[in-house]
Amino acid sequence: MNKKAIAVAIIATLGLTSQAASAKGWTVLAGVEDGYIAEPTISVIGGISKGNVTTYGAELSLNCPLLQPPTNKIRQQASYVYTDGQNNIQLNPHYVVEVAKNLWVGAGPALGVGFGNSTNFAAGVGASAHYEMGPLFLGAESGYTYTTDSGSWRALGKVGFNIR
Repeated sequence: MNKKAIAVAIIATLGLTSQAASAKGWTVLAGVEDGYIAEPTISVIGGISKGNVTTYGAELSLNCPLLQPPTNKIRQQASYVYTDGQNNIQLNPHYVVEVAKNLWVGAGPALGVGFGNSTNFAAGVGASAHYEMGPLFLGAESGYTYTTDSGSWRALGKVGFNIR
């Protein structure tokens, strides 16, 4: 299949998806709608990854400005993580559900790039839980990421502040 056909297929899929999403109460381009509240959170993150390697960094999360469901939320997480000589930047939108007051669990895909010993593009999937106590945020996340030269799992804890 040539590049033009792929581009047309992607554009058509996005168009149909946005129409179907809007029809079922989903909000496309939620960030430009009246009533959108970003609810940003800034966190420090730390944990381990494949081979018990120490992993740490920082994360900014907010209600996704691109797409929001009629119930629950999509939280867009942008993170910087340092692992074993590699600097990684990732975007992880998680569909989250409040399972108890202030306790949210969710899952979603990940896309990223790593710089350091080599440049790697990454895609993966993860699951998370977080608890909000007023301005304090506590969370945990685990996931698996496939890179252009290998794959790796990680488990992270998060501590941060809700900026509201």
